[in-house]
Amino acid sequence: MKRPCLVAGILAGAVWGTPRAAQGQEVCSGDDKIIRGTVAHNLMYGAINTNSSVFGAAALVEQHLLPELSLKGSGAAHYTVTYIPAALRVPTCDLRMQKIDLSGGAFGAGANLGPLKLYFAGSTTTHQFASDKANERMASPFYGAGFILGSPIAFFKRRFERDDLSLTFDAMLGAQLDSPDIGSISAAYIASKGLYTNVSEHHLRSFIGLVYQEAADGVEQGLEAQKDNLLDRLPYLKAGIADFDWLVGEAQDTIGSTRMYARRLRYQGVAPSNVPRDQVDEVKSRSLNFGTVHLEQYKILGALDVSVAAAWEPEPFIHEITVAASAGQSLPEDMVLARMQREGIDHGEDGYFIGLRGAVGMVRMPKLWYYGVEGGPLFRFSVDIMMGGQDPSNESYNMFFMTVGMNTPETLALFPFAQNSGFMKMSGSFVF
Repeated sequence: MKRPCLVAGILAGAVWGTPRAAQGQEVCSGDDKIIRGTVAHNLMYGAINTNSSVFGAAALVEQHLLPELSLKGSGAAHYTVTYIPAALRVPTCDLRMQKIDLSGGAFGAGANLGPLKLYFAGSTTTHQFASDKANERMASPFYGAGFILGSPIAFFKRRFERDDLSLTFDAMLGAQLDSPDIGSISAAYIASKGLYTNVSEHHLRSFIGLVYQEAADGVEQGLEAQKDNLLDRLPYLKAGIADFDWLVGEAQDTIGSTRMYARRLRYQGVAPSNVPRDQVDEVKSRSLNFGTVHLEQYKILGALDVSVAAAWEPEPFIHEITVAASAGQSLPEDMVLARMQREGIDHGEDGYFIGLRGAVGMVRMPKLWYYGVEGGPLFRFSVDIMMGGQDPSNESYNMFFMTVGMNTPETLALFPFAQNSGFMKMSGSFVF
């Protein structure tokens, strides 16, 4: 008898704790399976429908697709799939706490027309009730792999939802002008009513990328100041130097490869619980800015990686300290491709390579009060494997990545509520 009473007490507390805006509406009606208005309900739909989509598409373009298109060839494609089991629990109308699995990813492709590159990138996030059946649990990681190919539909409809399964799409369509002697500039239209641009300079390897979105006409909760602030119309802003190899010269063999950048993410607050789910994009609630500066050092003495990051918004604190041991070709793909473009890389007579990395450390997240998560310091770990190769005679390139881990900074940036949840990520690159 104790377990049913405990569950009933939890659910009663969840309903009692809903925002006052939810009072007076039915929390369970019709085909509803999730109790509406609870923190977990608002968290799931609010976060999935906003930051996880646009951040994922922008990261794919900057870290993979645009560097791939910089190589000689006629085109490139890239995909990324992420699976997070039991990312959170939500109270349901049958008086239990239901586990929610998340899966999704991004897909991009482009054509290389010399100085002009045309590209498309799309992202998809799905949630589904975790199944108790072994065969369905084994299939869950591949939901995102199938759905990302449907991301172009974001230009016409961004969401397909029911309580036990949802699909949220975003996409961007853009072009890049590239001069090998100067730099490049890229611009894209985003289906979620925004613009993306990226500018890079080839000599110092400096870059800046951002997403711009217009403020809503009807601003909720007295947030007129946010509507007039230009920075608050930039949900994604990243700038820095991608590779310091031009500065260190031969010392690179000892100290390794360096990357440094600053990034500012603007997390849109979850809409009030009385707002229909298909209108959450039009309702702007109080947001949180998360600004960080990063220093990444790869291949110290050929085997050690170190990452350090500090936050300045919403308050100063140490965001990340990570130490990793690596072997083989384990540099990030954009650094590898940039060097291949400049000087070529010999991966051996057969043209193929493999890399391994194991990382441990600490990640601290801010108190995201609107997400209902505590934040604070979290233990992180990850194991990465990279493999691929190039065919200089055909100017083609391919690479495969796989990562398993918990609390990595990039995963928490996309899904801040997935704290202490294990995940698996797979991605692949093709240049032809």
